[in-house]
Amino acid sequence: MDEVTDTISASTAKLIDGITPAMKALADKFGTTVEHLYTVLCKQAIVDGVGYFIVCGICLFLMIGFGYVIKLIIKYGEEWGEADRLASYVICIIVVAICFIVCSTDAINGMKHVVNPEYYAVKEVLKNIK
Repeated sequence: MDEVTDTISASTAKLIDGITPAMKALADKFGTTVEHLYTVLCKQAIVDGVGYFIVCGICLFLMIGFGYVIKLIIKYGEEWGEADRLASYVICIIVVAICFIVCSTDAINGMKHVVNPEYYAVKEVLKNIK
């Protein structure tokens, strides 16, 4: 077990040694300190997470709205032709399915950004290194 811990510690030290100069260069480019840059990147990750939650909320609103439209089609769609009703069902179900997929992925991404902003701050620094 100590061998695994030593390996993880060594790779973490290498990562930190590689990130520190990159963060310093990035901070110099923006005219600020590394500590301030890291704080800003962590706050930005949280803001990104909140943005994901907002998109998730919009998708939930759309799903509820289109669910209500489906209910109206069921109630009043008998006056329409069979093809019109079927097309309306298909369109509503496709929109609800797309909103569900977007909502679930954005909820997961938003949760990850809010819970662990440090990871996304380091990820942003690594992205700027390349």
